[in-house]
Amino acid sequence: HRRILQISEIQGVKDNAYVMKDVFLFSQTGIDEQGRAVGTFSCTGERPFCLTRMERYGATWNEDFFTERVLKEV
Repeated sequence: HRRILQISEIQGVKDNAYVMKDVFLFSQTGIDEQGRAVGTFSCTGERPFCLTRMERYGATWNEDFFTERVLKEV
């Protein structure tokens, strides 16, 4: 099975390497009795650069959506 462990944004290129910032992360804290990963989904506090462009096209969201915090424990 595949799992999403992070959502990152490419913010540019520096010294021929991509510069990436994590926006959302999964931090594994263990394994449950069924062998599934347990941990937390978190927001890193990084506001993606692409949001400015999306706003120009009418997209809206709650500004505190990208505040650094734990979103869910699983």
